[in-house]
Amino acid sequence: MSVTPDGRRAVSGSKDKTLRVWDLETGACLRVMEGHGREIDSVNVTPDGRRAVSASIDATLRVWDLETGACLRILEGHSKRVTSVSVTPDGRQAVSSSVDHTLRVWDLETGACLRTVMHDGSVFDVVVTPDGRWILGAALELRLRVWDLETGVRLRTAEQHTNIVETVGVTPDGKRAVSGSWDGTLRVWDLETGACLRILEGHGRSQRVLSLSVTPDGRRVVSGSDDPVIREWDLETGACLRTLEGHKSGVNVVVVTPDARRAVSSGSIDKTLRVWDLETGTCLHTLEGHTLAVNHLSVTADGRRAVSGSSGTTLRVWDLETGTCLHILKGHTYAIMSLTLTADGRRAVSGSTGESLWVWDLETGVCLRTLRGHTSHVASIGVTPDGRQVVSASTDSTLRVWELETGVCLRTLKGHTSNVKIVSVAPDGRRAASAGGDYTLRVWDLETGACLALARGDASWVTLAVAGSGRLIAGSNTGEVAVFRMVEPPAPGNRTPLPQAQLPGESALPAPVAVDDAQRPGHHPVREPAPEQPITEDAPQPQPGDAAYLQAAGRRRQLDAQERREEEASGRSLRGPFARLFTGWRRKK
Repeated sequence: MSVTPDGRRAVSGSKDKTLRVWDLETGACLRVMEGHGREIDSVNVTPDGRRAVSASIDATLRVWDLETGACLRILEGHSKRVTSVSVTPDGRQAVSSSVDHTLRVWDLETGACLRTVMHDGSVFDVVVTPDGRWILGAALELRLRVWDLETGVRLRTAEQHTNIVETVGVTPDGKRAVSGSWDGTLRVWDLETGACLRILEGHGRSQRVLSLSVTPDGRRVVSGSDDPVIREWDLETGACLRTLEGHKSGVNVVVVTPDARRAVSSGSIDKTLRVWDLETGTCLHTLEGHTLAVNHLSVTADGRRAVSGSSGTTLRVWDLETGTCLHILKGHTYAIMSLTLTADGRRAVSGSTGESLWVWDLETGVCLRTLRGHTSHVASIGVTPDGRQVVSASTDSTLRVWELETGVCLRTLKGHTSNVKIVSVAPDGRRAASAGGDYTLRVWDLETGACLALARGDASWVTLAVAGSGRLIAGSNTGEVAVFRMVEPPAPGNRTPLPQAQLPGESALPAPVAVDDAQRPGHHPVREPAPEQPITEDAPQPQPGDAAYLQAAGRRRQLDAQERREEEASGRSLRGPFARLFTGWRRKK
């Protein structure tokens, strides 16, 4: 799907081989555009909002007049399915990618193919940078490719992790990102160039990096892994400054306090939290009380308190100066899945497998209100910087925006076709990014509920972070770290309309043959998750180190890989690793 720059209309492409133009104010379908012989993979609206370019499995692209619905021209040249299309910022050219191992640059006025760029594999996604200078595209080998738009010359390739990227963090200046992976390493990335500046090794190749926290000055990072040792790293040199030892099991979560003097960590099997002095490496307090693994941890902005959540049903509020437990927050009857704090440190919001969110007063330990509306697990929660709104992500395939003071659901964000795993609110509080089990990333306007941008990947996105510089960093379960630029739409008055194109002659296409989705090779129907049963705090839960946990995780990866192979063999897969820049006015189906 692609939205016109004025935000009044949207254009969608579908498996039914048609495009539809929608009025976003009324929800009415303004027109249906027909002509493609097979499913439509991608659509992109020109910056003046007058035309759209569509890409299809029928190996062609088409240029459409959005006012009349007429097909202005057919762009032919690809020999196989066209997977993606991106229009240049001036609206005069378009770039397409295909499984025929090429990218093509088209003149939208004449329909001529200006140049063909060869690649050594299928290209699944393509985008033109906002300055119109570079093409970014990606294929199936976990590398980012960058080409010069004028010459077609490949400029650079970026390598990735070799296993699941579990966690990412961003330096406060928004210039660098740090990723932690199941390959046992951390990597430091330059967000301007996409270059890997250094690799931090020390946890061990067999130890998964599970958590990291960047210090407020952006000079150090603290990481936790499957081994019980916490490591503090110098981001400039890559050196390990010190190790913090004391946990008896892997470290699930580690958080650095805002004053950078202390770190708070949680162990999995040992069910404790520890408060560390980062200057000396000594353990100041051991916080005991949880009876199950501690998987969630947040520290207030003043660095005085921490809130922890276990894989059971309770949360605890801790005084970090004394190490005492101030409150036990009870109310959930299902396992806690998510936790966040407001910026002023007065409220906590938690979500569970029980479909609701709970808002807590951290001074009194009282539950202020319960937010109900989701129909499945609440997997992730984000709060706007002003503390007025909460954004929740659920396995019911939706996100919801809530008013924190009243508990009213302001809007429901729909678009994902599978469970939504992660949500991250931008520092400006106006946008949020989400990642779903449908292998997509989406950027949302929290004021209107509109989906500003969408990107498809080859694998499931595991972690997200939004930098103050407007960049979105995502890590996948294939080892990819992707960087996106979240640019707001240009003001309508800043656009120069293009001349009206003239209608060319159009040749008839063979009538399409309807095929039921369920009959397609590699088709997998959506399976509803089994209903969760209430649990008690003492109920045994599988832990990341358990044989049952590892066996289940391995089986899930095998099924995911099998599904991708079947879809690729049937020609239905659109998934492909990518790391690219988003522009706010460019929206893809």
